[in-house]
Amino acid sequence: MKKICLIQTSIERSIELLHYIDSLNNQKGVDFSSVQYVFVDQGDNKAFFDRLDRRFDFKYVSTEPVSLSKARNIGLKYANSDYVCFPDDDCWYDQDTLSNVLDALKTYKDGVAIVAKDDDGTPINNFGTSPAFLTKYNQQGVLSISIFVRYFGDMRFDENLGVGSKYGLGSGEETDYILRLIREKGLRIRFLPNIIIRHPAGRKELTKEDLEEVLLYGRGYGYVLRKNHFNPIYVAYKMLRPLWGYCYYSVKGNELHRKRSLARFRGIKEGYFFKQINTDKK
Repeated sequence: MKKICLIQTSIERSIELLHYIDSLNNQKGVDFSSVQYVFVDQGDNKAFFDRLDRRFDFKYVSTEPVSLSKARNIGLKYANSDYVCFPDDDCWYDQDTLSNVLDALKTYKDGVAIVAKDDDGTPINNFGTSPAFLTKYNQQGVLSISIFVRYFGDMRFDENLGVGSKYGLGSGEETDYILRLIREKGLRIRFLPNIIIRHPAGRKELTKEDLEEVLLYGRGYGYVLRKNHFNPIYVAYKMLRPLWGYCYYSVKGNELHRKRSLARFRGIKEGYFFKQINTDKK
């Protein structure tokens, strides 16, 4: 059995994917033969892996275009490792990323979560700043690309959630996955802000095109709140907060941010009251 399995999918991001492969080849202090790499191809990317170091245990899987959670679940079927992680096709590693993760896993045997930053050192999410264990009410802002967790053959991503969701629940798959690992498997996952994975930061300025994404992400978040039985007071706070933003930006006359706050509220409400469909275990 391998130590760690990297599960990745892509459609057509050739430049970014090659950048990831190069960063993987450049890892220092890692026994490549202990690393499994499962690539679920939704496009025509097979030729790019000619440049992958042959010491990696590489598995190529081709599929028709599917949602992100579905693609990762396809990859999980091939995992043969102690730990799994889920790099995006546009992320990349510093030369010591995997060695630092593997060293940390010797101490925190259930799993670790790290910080994702752009090349200039800008965090791409609101991550915590101090080491801590992930909890139901504080996942330290971690993303699917930044978790390295113990593998269980019966744990899958909820295919209702994530990019490409047929129900418009456009986020929350990693939060739900983490929460179930904590609740059902009793994992204590350690957040370590000193270990870095790289990923491009999103646009800094809000645009009209972002509003639909805000709605879909809010729907996914609302679904996760209900599915994982968050405290009603906490849920009310999460729903009311964007309404406060709506009122604030209305007074300020900022139309775009006002619409974003309304989209966030609508999304959380719609996702929370969406009919729950169990796709966790396949």
